[in-house]
Amino acid sequence: MTDCFHILHTRLEGQRGYLYALITGCLFLLFLVTLPAILTGLEDNVDGMTGYHWFYVAFVAVSGLCYGVVAYLAYRYLPDIARSWLILLGFTALLAGLIFAFAFPSNAGVLDNFLFAKPEGLALSLMTLLVDGIVIAVSFVIALLLLSSAPQWAGNLATALVLGSAVLSLYSLYTIDERVSRKSESAELGGPRLFHYSPTGKNVLVLFLDGAMSGYMPDIIDSSPGLTRQFSGFTWYSNVVSPGNRTITGVPALFGGFDYTVAEINKRQGPLQVKVSDAYRIFVDNFSRHDYTVLYSDPLWFGFQRKGDCELFNDQYEKDGKGRCIHSIGKLIGDKKERVQDRRQVFLELAKQYLAIALYKIAPTSLRSQIYDGGNWLGLSYAPTKKETKYLDNYFSLDSLADLSDTSATRNTFTFLANELTRATLFVKPDCLPEASQSTEDPAIKALVTHYGAAETAAIYQTTGCAVQALGRYMEWMKEKGIYDNTMIVIVSDHGWTSKNPLLKNVKDQTRFSMFQSFLMVKPFATANRPLRESKEFISSANVPGMLCDLLGGCLDQATGKTIRHMPLTDPVTLFETPWQPSGQNSDTYVVDAMYQVSGDITNSDSWQYLE
Repeated sequence: MTDCFHILHTRLEGQRGYLYALITGCLFLLFLVTLPAILTGLEDNVDGMTGYHWFYVAFVAVSGLCYGVVAYLAYRYLPDIARSWLILLGFTALLAGLIFAFAFPSNAGVLDNFLFAKPEGLALSLMTLLVDGIVIAVSFVIALLLLSSAPQWAGNLATALVLGSAVLSLYSLYTIDERVSRKSESAELGGPRLFHYSPTGKNVLVLFLDGAMSGYMPDIIDSSPGLTRQFSGFTWYSNVVSPGNRTITGVPALFGGFDYTVAEINKRQGPLQVKVSDAYRIFVDNFSRHDYTVLYSDPLWFGFQRKGDCELFNDQYEKDGKGRCIHSIGKLIGDKKERVQDRRQVFLELAKQYLAIALYKIAPTSLRSQIYDGGNWLGLSYAPTKKETKYLDNYFSLDSLADLSDTSATRNTFTFLANELTRATLFVKPDCLPEASQSTEDPAIKALVTHYGAAETAAIYQTTGCAVQALGRYMEWMKEKGIYDNTMIVIVSDHGWTSKNPLLKNVKDQTRFSMFQSFLMVKPFATANRPLRESKEFISSANVPGMLCDLLGGCLDQATGKTIRHMPLTDPVTLFETPWQPSGQNSDTYVVDAMYQVSGDITNSDSWQYLE
C-alpha cells in the first residue's frame, strides 16, 4: 500500500490543490447541502414552510463559508504528504457515503415525527460491523487505485457529482416552494373568510378532531362550567368507539359508515387508494345533489396524502360544481403565531434535523444507532419544535374560526373542517399557549400527572381541553350571528390514542384499547334551548354518516350501490389495528396487525375481546 500511496502522491503533483478543492467541495455540497434538501423536499406537511427555501440558501451560504475557511486553512498549513492523505480519505468518504446512503438502508421501520417505529433494527451486530468494514475497505482501495492511475477520472466524477448536487438542491427547494404556493395552500383563497354559512338556509358542519377521546370530557366540563352553556343543544356520546386505530383507517368509516371499515374495504377489488377515496365522495355527491355548497377543509389522507390532496379533490369535484377543497390549518394566523414562535428559529431547527438525518444515511450502519440517539439525533432533533409548531398551527386555527367565518352563503352549506390539535399534545398555560419551561415539576402539572397516572395522559387532557374551549367560543359566535339553530353540528374523531384514558380505567389493557375510544358530540337543528346532555348509547364514529344522510332521506354510495341511513348499533364493533402510513399497507388491502371486538358498556373490561 505504501508503494501505491507513493505513486498517488506523485501523480497528484500539479493538480493537488484542484482535486482537494473539488473533493472537499463535493463532500460539503452532496452530503451537507443536497441530501438534507432532498429529504426536506419529501416532508409530507409544508405548513409554515413559506420562505424556507430562502432561509436554507442563506444557511448554506454561512455554513459553506465556515466550511471553506476551515478547509482552506487545513490545506494552507499542511505539508504536501498530508494534503495527499486528505484527498485520498476524502474521496474514500465520498464513495463510502454514497454506498451507505443508497445501498444499505437500515430496517428501523417508519419515521414518524423523527422517531423510528422499530429502532431495535439499528442494534449493533457482528454482521453490520463486518459489512461496514468491507464497504470502507473497498471504497479505500477504489479511491487509492483511481487516484493513482487516473486522477483526472476522479476529478471528473467529483465534478459530475457537484453539478448533479447543485441541480438536485435547486429542484428540491423548488418543490418546497411549489407546494407551499399551490392554490389550495393559498391563505388568500376565498379572501379573509374561508368558511361561509347561510343565515336562513340549512348548514351542516362536521368538525373533525384527529385522535380526540371523549374520556376526558367530564374533567374538562368540571374545570370549565361555561362549556355547558356554550354547547347547548349538544348530545355528548361517552360510550363511543372507532373501528380503526389510525386516521387512514378511521376516516373512511367516518365518511362511508360500516361499509368502509378495514374488513369491508379489504373484501372489495381494486387499488386501496381508490377504495378509500370512494368514502370521501359520498357526502360530496349527495349533499351537492340536494343543492348544498360543499367544502372540505384538510380532508386528511384523501388521495393518500397526509393533509389530503386538494389538487386531486378539486380536479374531480370542483370543476363539476360538486365541492371544493382547501387547506386551512395554519392559514391566516401568522401574526398570532409569530408572537410566540420565531420562524427563523423554527427553520434553523428544521435544517439541523435534516442535516442529522443526512449524516445518519451516509454513516456506516454500525454507527447509525449512535446518530439516532434514541430520537435525540445528536441533540439536533426537530421533534419538540415540530410538535410545538403543529400545536400552534392547529390551536390558532381553531381559535380563529370566528375570524375566518361569515354568514354570506346564499345556499345550504355542508362543511367538513379538520383539525389536528389533539394529536399535538403539550403541557400548556391557562391561556392554552405552551411554554418551554413547563415540566412535570410544576405544581399544577405535577398534580395532573398524579391524577392521570402518566405525563402524556395529562398533556392529552390539557390539549383536549383547549380544543373544546376553542370550539365553545366558535359556538358562541354562531349564536351571536343567529345561525346556531339552523346549523347541525357534529364534532367527531377518527380514533383515540394509546394513553391512560380515564374512561377505560377499569378496563384491562386500558392503554391499548384507548386507541379505539373516539369522540362524538352532535347538535341537531333547532335544539339551541336544550341543555348539553350525555348519552351512554353504544355508538361508533361509523354511525355518523347515517346520522348526516338521514337529513337527505339517505345517501347513495355509488361504489357499493347501497343507501346509507342511520341504524342504531345492535352488534359488536370489530376493531382493526393497522400501520399508520399508506406505505405500510398492501397495494389493494390494509395490513391488519391485530383485531378486537367491543360491545355494550365500553367502561366494562368484559366488553372487550381479542380476536386475533
